[in-house]
Amino acid sequence: MAMVLVGVGVSLAFAAMSGATRLTQRATLHDNASRLARAKLEEVLASPDYDLAEDGREDVYAGVRYGYKIQIKPVQFPGVTVDDRTPLPFTLDLVSIDVYWGPDKAQQSYTVSTYRYAPRTLAAPTQPSNSRVSTVRP
Repeated sequence: MAMVLVGVGVSLAFAAMSGATRLTQRATLHDNASRLARAKLEEVLASPDYDLAEDGREDVYAGVRYGYKIQIKPVQFPGVTVDDRTPLPFTLDLVSIDVYWGPDKAQQSYTVSTYRYAPRTLAAPTQPSNSRVSTVRP
């Protein structure tokens, strides 16, 4: 009887260690994905002209292949202007980084998003003073 109890205890201990190991591995994969997403987001926000270097859109960390997608979408404010002709004095972009990893049928993903604010630059007036020409960064 004592051997049965010892055997059950040992098997429960192995099952608990196995579950903890799987959980640690999944947490590590998710942590790597979040670090990659934050690094790419910092790259986008730090670029003064918002020009991104072309790269393979894939990175490998600890033998795991991570893919990512960068999306920059302008936020529209329909019908909102300073006056009838002048647009708002700033632009606002939605920046989203999607990181994905794992096999196709069980692919996991991590997304980080933020807004990027940029003031509009106004060109020197070359037309009558009642109209202004503005240059907008992409």
